[in-house]
Amino acid sequence: LKKLETVGGSFPVVENLMMPSSETAVGAYSFSTSGTMIYQTGSSQSDRTMEWIDLQDGSRAPLPTTGAIDYPRISPDGSRCAIEARGESGSGSDLWIVDLSTGLRTRFTFDDGDERSPVWSVDGQSIYYATQSDLENRILRQPVDSAGGSEVLLSSADSVFAVSDVDPEGQRLYIEVLADGDLNIASIDLTLEAGTAPVEVLVASPEIEGGTRISPDGRWFAYHTSSASRFDTFIKHIDGGPRKWQVTTEGAVWPKWSADGTELYTCDFTGRVTAYAINRSEEGLMVGSPREIAEVSPPSEGGASFAVDPKGGRLLNVDDLVTAVDAISDIHLVTDWRRLLGR
Repeated sequence: LKKLETVGGSFPVVENLMMPSSETAVGAYSFSTSGTMIYQTGSSQSDRTMEWIDLQDGSRAPLPTTGAIDYPRISPDGSRCAIEARGESGSGSDLWIVDLSTGLRTRFTFDDGDERSPVWSVDGQSIYYATQSDLENRILRQPVDSAGGSEVLLSSADSVFAVSDVDPEGQRLYIEVLADGDLNIASIDLTLEAGTAPVEVLVASPEIEGGTRISPDGRWFAYHTSSASRFDTFIKHIDGGPRKWQVTTEGAVWPKWSADGTELYTCDFTGRVTAYAINRSEEGLMVGSPREIAEVSPPSEGGASFAVDPKGGRLLNVDDLVTAVDAISDIHLVTDWRRLLGR
């Protein structure tokens, strides 16, 4: 609670009930008709865990990895994944790498501010990611196992970046750029010297576009954008152009291709994952009938909580494990709370 006062006795009066601190929140309260109020505060933190979901039988196999983690991204060989972990270092979110055979995770980034949206390079030797701080927003490339440091691929004091995907040849990095209130899909050329590649806009409109995923053959990209049902998933040719194919009609975000590119997985706002058969040709593509394949954690504005195994046949999901209550206050009594409404 921001501030407590004593008015006409020993009972605390909340001066700013609508603005709890980052560590404490009002968890339970009740008002009476006589003008008194009781409330209780507390703090809690939700731990999450990782699990494999078999797409054939729906079975789930947990991994011994827990924490405030989310948004997994699996390496090309399927042996490791990168995740975001928040609040463990005292400096925003950091990237960690998880060994998928043992569940052991090791910290990957140590900068101040937020590091997020990791994407593996095609050879699995590096990770591209975005950083956000008070001074500058950047996209970096950092080796995973060697002793080399990170290199800046893009920086801006005005635009905010997220990393979406890399093409199968490893020549272009697809990103999202937030500037002047518009979120657009763009790319940069990885064959140029780091820090010199211009931003090339792929999709730009007054609507929000994001969640870009490149098909395994490199010819198509899926993404989500605003629609009649808030957000839906679409597919466009990698060369751009006005033609686009709408995949979903009832709301779905953060699309992901199957390992062989014959299906597109979409996630609705409840966490239901649906697979659509994608039949491609030289002239275009056709979207097949949907089939539900799994239930995962609901998506958020930061991304989806599941990833597709590059070897096929299963999904890696991050799900809530347990909520640990750190502290619960005594029950407080506030007298004549209506006097505060005029402040």
